[in-house]
Amino acid sequence: MLIDICRDITQRIQALERIQAEARRLNDYTTRRERLEEARDTLTDASTSTAILRRAHIPTPAAPTGLKAIVSFAKRVESALADNPEQVLTADFEFASLGRQASAVSTELQGPLLAAWRDWVASHKPSLSDELLDLLTKVGPFASKIAEVRSIVRELDQLAVRVPTSDNSVSRVQFLAERVVTLLGELHTDEIPNGVWVFLRAVGSPTGADLSLLSSEVASWLKEQKLDRRFSIKWKL
Repeated sequence: MLIDICRDITQRIQALERIQAEARRLNDYTTRRERLEEARDTLTDASTSTAILRRAHIPTPAAPTGLKAIVSFAKRVESALADNPEQVLTADFEFASLGRQASAVSTELQGPLLAAWRDWVASHKPSLSDELLDLLTKVGPFASKIAEVRSIVRELDQLAVRVPTSDNSVSRVQFLAERVVTLLGELHTDEIPNGVWVFLRAVGSPTGADLSLLSSEVASWLKEQKLDRRFSIKWKL
């Protein structure tokens, strides 16, 4: 009887040891899964922003070399899980450094992505100085329209601070740029020659003014208003 009891207890102990071993294995699987999720989450923001910029036809930076290593590792894990899941518990699969690699890739991408986004937003900003806006406020009943233009410039500056996380940011920039063109088209006063108006509206648009619009009349007016030094001519790529 005692022998049977001891044998029974031994079997229970062995069963518990098997459960314990299985629990350790499950814990190891869980740890590796969490590291994969961490890498995925770390790369998600940069991936989302890259996709948004590409949909808007904004040039994006080349993929960092470290990204290829992460993709290769993920494919190895996928293949191992399909063949023999226990392989991912071996030393051949190094999960410990995966988070650091993902962080390095994300950091490397953020700078170029933000630079590309800022350049694109800047190309949609009106090229109007504060001095010119002040002058337009004085020569005509444009206070509300000029105030809106200033507000748009401030909002565009705010949008350029961080890389977009949704297509709404792109749409907003495009809307604001179109709104500025509309506002400038509504400005007019007889105190400013028509040729000057045409030039100023073109200057304030995202595409800028054609050199042919800088007539002698426009140049004289700008000089009289002491605004001539606020303009510069750049080569258009």
